[in-house]
Amino acid sequence: FDVALIDFNLGQGDDGLTLIAALRVENPNARYALVTATRPADYEARSELRGVSVLRKPLSASDLEAWLDGAPLVLAAE
Repeated sequence: FDVALIDFNLGQGDDGLTLIAALRVENPNARYALVTATRPADYEARSELRGVSVLRKPLSASDLEAWLDGAPLVLAAE
């Protein structure tokens, strides 16, 4: 795969950033984005440190298209 959109809340104590880290081991050249409605305090520092893009829910088609075209790391859907 070339891109992966991963939800932050995966349940049972796991989160999307942990999954992205595991996926990067197998597919380091893919682009990854965290998709979430969770408050930024829960993920902001970790996602920035790991270079993971954040797309806020509800994710608009234009925000997704902008990210696919290489837009900045954090997009806020309104």
